Amino acid sequence: MIGMSQYRQEYISILYRQETIPRQRRWYCLDKFALSKTSRKIGVSANIHGRTILWPWLKSHWKKLVRKFGVGNPLANRIVASVGSVIDDRQEKDVRNFFKRNPLPGTERVIEQTLERVRIRSNFLRRIKAEFG
Repeated sequence: MIGMSQYRQEYISILYRQETIPRQRRWYCLDKFALSKTSRKIGVSANIHGRTILWPWLKSHWKKLVRKFGVGNPLANRIVASVGSVIDDRQEKDVRNFFKRNPLPGTERVIEQTLERVRIRSNFLRRIKAEFG
């Protein structure tokens, strides 16, 4: 069913609306599609189920993604920034170490800004939980 459609919007629609497909299989199909030549943009970080798998997936496929979009592509900054919406301050060290081991020129500033947003959001949530929790 996945390979029948020619348009990426149809792929995404099929993957998100097929509730009968087990979640892991759905994400496996999405994973295959995300690295295909057909794919351009998928908003996995906005999906509640995608939040738990985005960072591990990104780490395991980073080299393939860099080969696909290349060095100096602004898309790299968007991918790095999307990490900020799925991690918390406990994972900050892991993210920082990953990008030290896998540097990509032009993303240094975005990495720092993303980690700063993560720290701010985590501190805010902690204060809110302490006040209202």
